Amino acid sequence: MMAMKFLLDAFDEFGPKSAFDEALRFCLIELLDAHRTEDLHRLVTADGDSFGVAGDPDWFIDRIDKANSDKREGWPAEAEFHASVNPGEFWMSHPDFFASRDVFLTYVEAIAVPYIERRPEDKEVMREVLDALRTRR
Repeated sequence: MMAMKFLLDAFDEFGPKSAFDEALRFCLIELLDAHRTEDLHRLVTADGDSFGVAGDPDWFIDRIDKANSDKREGWPAEAEFHASVNPGEFWMSHPDFFASRDVFLTYVEAIAVPYIERRPEDKEVMREVLDALRTRR
């Protein structure tokens, strides 16, 4: 799916396209370009130790309970989210990105405003996503 330009523009202030965070940007753009706000909502609110969403071309965002992050090999202790893009499907210099809840919130906030402006019918679910990221610890 070709990402809507406004979604790409939402991250302009985050730096160059080859930045270390490109996997997370790519995954969020793909998720919202497909209007998968309910999946984003489940990602941040689902009960249990972990949850994830995925899509084509072979990308995913996983969430793990911070208390269990040390149980996954290679998962930094402070991270709750992991975005990954299969470099065989879509080349990027940094195909993996781990984020704390606060960092993940920063990216979702950046993309939420322009998304809601163009899809006001998703305003409530996006508000719930942001509220969950701000309050759940």
